[in-house]
Amino acid sequence: MIDCIKLYMTLVQKRGIYHAVWRDETGKQRWKSLKTKDKKTAIRLFNQFKRLYLQGKILKLTESLPKIIFKEFCDEFLKHCETKKDSTYESYSYTFKKFSRFLGYRINDYLTNITTKDIDDFIYYCQKQLKNKNVSINRDLRQLKAGFNKAIEWGYIRNNPVKKLLKQEKKAIKVLKIEEIQRIFNNVKNEKFKLFLKFAILTGMRRGELLNLKWSDLNLDDKYIIVRETKSHKDRYIPISNELFKIIIKYIEDNNINPKSNQKIFNWAPSSVTHMFIDATRKAGISCRLHDLRHNFATYLLKSGVDLKVVQEILGHADIKTTSIYLHAIEEDKRKAVNNLKILKLA
Repeated sequence: MIDCIKLYMTLVQKRGIYHAVWRDETGKQRWKSLKTKDKKTAIRLFNQFKRLYLQGKILKLTESLPKIIFKEFCDEFLKHCETKKDSTYESYSYTFKKFSRFLGYRINDYLTNITTKDIDDFIYYCQKQLKNKNVSINRDLRQLKAGFNKAIEWGYIRNNPVKKLLKQEKKAIKVLKIEEIQRIFNNVKNEKFKLFLKFAILTGMRRGELLNLKWSDLNLDDKYIIVRETKSHKDRYIPISNELFKIIIKYIEDNNINPKSNQKIFNWAPSSVTHMFIDATRKAGISCRLHDLRHNFATYLLKSGVDLKVVQEILGHADIKTTSIYLHAIEEDKRKAVNNLKILKLA
């Protein structure tokens, strides 16, 4: 043990590799390679090494990692994801199957052999062969990064091969006119899907939140919705408008629904919902995304004079800056109104 002396230990990078450097009881300088070029990983290993050293134990960084092939890890990770909500599991499953197809025979390669170069090649494959857009590729990269982080946590690898995301342009908010919304509805034949879209446009709920919504989450006495599985992992409450209330009551009566049931209101996969919406908008001749209905809900609230903070709480945004992006559309309307105002006829 070395509890009778002060320990001077520092983190040093030498030829790209991080090392723990200190002086032992005799004053002799000692070096311990942390075997990583990643600073975050190095700091974590350094703190672990220092703590164990002070306990009189040397961290055995030289010990070999377990020999697990990528396919085995993939199966184990997806099994772990089964405990998450359906939409999350489906998203991870889609990405890891896509990455497995890219790897081909290398799915039987050791997990430790998957490198950042492989990730870069995967990005190129998605861009050139699959013609994926950056926003779609970034979604896959986030899922892969989360998976490899879990592999680090389980002690299978030391470094995450996913280092950064691609740059992507921020899309302008698409504010639909009332007649455009009606045209979309006119091209939807499935009454249950019409109900889904009405919920989306009148509550601003996210796709995943709607797909996890149960009849019992609707408090029809006090007219509010409890959103339980949110992005921030906190329950939030959305008022049920008079218009939506009438829609819900009519649907319940027409379909003999038990409003206290714990059954989900909508039983589709996320991708199915998106495809149905794309089909309806294509037939209506309107270019927009399903998520734009959430944008429209927020924009119309602000246009009607609802306070920004209230809109933030209804949407479930952690940061009010996120909600502020909807103010742009309102400012454009104000600018058009001022420009159309002609009081003085100036030469």
